[in-house]
Amino acid sequence: MILHDSAEADVWFRRARFFGRSEVPIEEDPGAEFPGWKMYMLPDEAARGLTLMQYYPQTVPDQIVNYPDISCWNLWEKYV
Repeated sequence: MILHDSAEADVWFRRARFFGRSEVPIEEDPGAEFPGWKMYMLPDEAARGLTLMQYYPQTVPDQIVNYPDISCWNLWEKYV
């Protein structure tokens, strides 16, 4: 689960969920614009996650994680 408050991120996440395609019938879809993933959460997994969320503290100290810059990987060349 990814929690955010960005409308731009919401559009991107929805497209990534459908293999980088728009949420339109395949006949109307211009094609994938970037690599995406097909994801589905089973209802029992979702229910368990929601149950556990009620025990999560309202405030959590920020964590700084130094992730590598994947924009320079050659995987993305044909999509940029």
